[in-house]
Amino acid sequence: MGDPSFRLMKDYPDSSYLTVLERYGNKNLYRYTNLEYITSNAPAFFGAVASYKNECSARILERILNRKPFGPSSVDTFYIKNRLMHSIWDNRCPAYAAMTAKIKAQMLRDEKNEIPFPADSGIIFPHSIIW
Repeated sequence: MGDPSFRLMKDYPDSSYLTVLERYGNKNLYRYTNLEYITSNAPAFFGAVASYKNECSARILERILNRKPFGPSSVDTFYIKNRLMHSIWDNRCPAYAAMTAKIKAQMLRDEKNEIPFPADSGIIFPHSIIW
């Protein structure tokens, strides 16, 4: 399952898709996290789930958001988690209230383009970057 499937599930919502999305989130999302293409499928998956704005979709998203560790160290989990938070933030609803409160500070920083790097990212800028 990939981006086209997730776009269809988002654009033509049907409650029966939630079963498929939940199964994918529980099994396939993490099964393939060591593979390159997960970073391209994950945002589409998050967007499809978040678009349903109900208790079932909240349960799926919350399970992913609270996962510890979020993913293997070989994957850019900062990007994936950021896309997850944006999907939740962009689809705010009463079912997502607890998650929205949890991610609010990060989303407000993102809106101001003040995205801090995680302390353990190892990114060092020895001198100014000129574009």
